[in-house]
Amino acid sequence: MGRDLDALAPDAMPPIEAKVVRPIFGKQGRGVEPTPPMSDAERLAEAAIVADLSARRVERAPEEEPRARFKRALELERQIAAGESATRDQQRWLMSYQKTPEYQAERMLFEDHGDGMFG
Repeated sequence: MGRDLDALAPDAMPPIEAKVVRPIFGKQGRGVEPTPPMSDAERLAEAAIVADLSARRVERAPEEEPRARFKRALELERQIAAGESATRDQQRWLMSYQKTPEYQAERMLFEDHGDGMFG
């Protein structure tokens, strides 16, 4: 079987010649065209696009600190324990957060220090 496969193998490839490739950065006359200056209309169009994108940008809420996140979870746990309703998203968030090492560490501190840990 090996001999049959050798017979099917292509002929030897010619060796590849090594060549050095050098980049051309901004040298005139060597295949690099300079960028033409923008017209006033192009500048105005670009400014309008930038302004539109800036107006559409959604501001993100600042990242919540671990202690504040735990306090929110604790309040939600108390709310549920008191028989008050919680949204499905709140319940889903709480269930996933309770599995994190952050929650477990904060829970141990809370069990040792109670509400005093919040200052």
